[in-house]
Amino acid sequence: MRKRLVALLLTAALFATLGCGSFAAADSGGLDCSEALITYLAEHETYYASIYADSSGYYIGYGCAVSPGDYPNGITEAEAEALMRERLADYAAALNDFASENGVSLTQGQFDALCALSYNVGTSWMDSGNRLPTYLINGLENYSAQEIGTAYGAWCHIGMEVSEPLLYRRIMELNMLLYEDYSCETDNWCWLLLDAAGGVNDYSDVALYPSGEAYGVLPVATRDGWTLTGWADADGTVLAVEDIAAENCSVTAVWGTEAAGTTETADATATTGTEEPTQEGAAGVFSDVAADAWYADYVETLNDQGVVNGYEDGTFRPDGSVTWGEALKLILRSAGFAEQTAASGEHWAAGYLAYATQKEYLPEDADVELDAAITRDEMADLCAAALELESDETGGESPFADSDRASVLALYAAGIVEGSVENGVRLYKGTDEISRAETCAVLMRVLDYADAHFTSVSGIRVAINDALTRSAYDETSFYTATNGRVYCTDTSALYGIDVSYYQGGIDWEKVAADGIDFVIIRCGYRGYGKGSINTDPCFTANIEGALAAGLNVGVYFFSQAVTVEEALEEAAFTLSMIEGYDITFPVVFDWEQVTASGSRTASPDWDAVADCMIAFCDAVAEAGYTPMTYFNKTMAYLRLDMTRLQDYDGWLAWYHDTMDYVYDFQMWQYSSSGSVAGISGSVDMNICFVDYGA
Repeated sequence: MRKRLVALLLTAALFATLGCGSFAAADSGGLDCSEALITYLAEHETYYASIYADSSGYYIGYGCAVSPGDYPNGITEAEAEALMRERLADYAAALNDFASENGVSLTQGQFDALCALSYNVGTSWMDSGNRLPTYLINGLENYSAQEIGTAYGAWCHIGMEVSEPLLYRRIMELNMLLYEDYSCETDNWCWLLLDAAGGVNDYSDVALYPSGEAYGVLPVATRDGWTLTGWADADGTVLAVEDIAAENCSVTAVWGTEAAGTTETADATATTGTEEPTQEGAAGVFSDVAADAWYADYVETLNDQGVVNGYEDGTFRPDGSVTWGEALKLILRSAGFAEQTAASGEHWAAGYLAYATQKEYLPEDADVELDAAITRDEMADLCAAALELESDETGGESPFADSDRASVLALYAAGIVEGSVENGVRLYKGTDEISRAETCAVLMRVLDYADAHFTSVSGIRVAINDALTRSAYDETSFYTATNGRVYCTDTSALYGIDVSYYQGGIDWEKVAADGIDFVIIRCGYRGYGKGSINTDPCFTANIEGALAAGLNVGVYFFSQAVTVEEALEEAAFTLSMIEGYDITFPVVFDWEQVTASGSRTASPDWDAVADCMIAFCDAVAEAGYTPMTYFNKTMAYLRLDMTRLQDYDGWLAWYHDTMDYVYDFQMWQYSSSGSVAGISGSVDMNICFVDYGA
């Protein structure tokens, strides 16, 4: 199954273009521009009866390029439309040639969108090296909506300047491309206009994001000798990946160098308030850290990891104090939060102070002097808050003779602070300034605690739920072979694929001979708009071919259910489809959110989604099959109550060659761009840790 948004939105009208009995990849089939595209262009290309000129040439009608001596008597609207159709036919032919030469299959919406783009900017976007044709050739399903949107939206310039009217045009066409949406709405996307401030934007000076969703990723820019530390808006607020894309915005690159502790914008003159400590020379070697010092291992380990630094003279100064700014950065980063940047002219730690205040780790009225030394009590308050430790309210006796501070007791209970024992008495000395050496000891324990209690997804820290069974696998369990496939050191693991009509005709004997143990086949799907249930056109050919080749077979239903009743309807449909077939692998409920305009799952009630999963799985189990739920890390960590679903086997979609998902799962979909003999084009690749067919 294609997990990227584009492939989920292909319509049933296109089924006829893909023959399940053929082994050849489908092409565009020589598509023509639709009447919906004609209407769109007529509405958005101003009609001119006479020739007009601009900096790029001479035009008439609906923006058609002409020579200055053409049409001396002007042109009627009907003649303008005929001319537009003539020019579009040329662009359609060029696009069909491109698709045929590169094995690209296009939907009508994709074809119309790309013809509209060509009508507006010409065919240079097809040139090798541009991102948009690269994405089309590799398969749009292998890229996120944000990646596709930014690659498409980049074609919005007049000269070297971004044209906002053209950018709105690109968004309208992008909705055709991704969602088959011709409504000309633009509020489902937001843009960032990027000022690289002396650097170079790696892709474009504009980036597009789906509205109402976290940015997830931010643009990349480069500049010799400088490090990009963030993007700041006109108010100096630095964007974070977890921020929600809610409005169009112009942002400027913030440049910083770790060696000098400075940040820079366009004028290359602004510096932060105070420099961070830096270290020159061999990492982990400090002239004033004795090998047998109690803190030596902490200091050198953290220095090797890039968490703490020394000074330019090669010292660490273990007895030196730690400033509030240093403490904020060290604690927040060690507790699992993302890098925070400061706006031009601000103190280098201002971003961390703002973030801690936003998270309510500091009182709103806290008067923090970033260059002032932090005390042990203040460090304890910050650390306990960042780790979300419960205050010790048991009323029990404090282990410290000089402190019963709640944060100190919470940190002691978590094994993060110990204090010191003097004359048989344990002391905390909370009003003392904390030293750099003591801070290293705290940081090591904070890192260990955060690793055991938190994980992250899309740059967002998430608390690990101890009520869920932990995964038995980590990144050391997997490796990538020379054939590009991921394998597990567990020799009992099985390797498989999942397919639908998107793969077209399949030679199952070749598949079985190419190291594939099992296949999960789509039997049907519910539409994201009207909600009708449909049979996958290739299901019968796929299941009979796979079984004949001796493969273990499971099935999945692509769900857009919004009620338990609909989930039960989908279960009944699935069970009727597999009746009489030897199904040895799971029957999977594949519920995925579709955010397209008019989608019934654009803003789901996630508790209701869990209800649907449970209803489907219970019906499948009652029929004697093994039920399974399909999900990705975002759904598991941020959306679903996984404690309600842990009685069912799980299939995780995580497109990487390493695994850091913390909870138990039985099957891993690690790629949507695999290559398997007998299949033209890409296919989803999976590892299964349970031999359901045994």
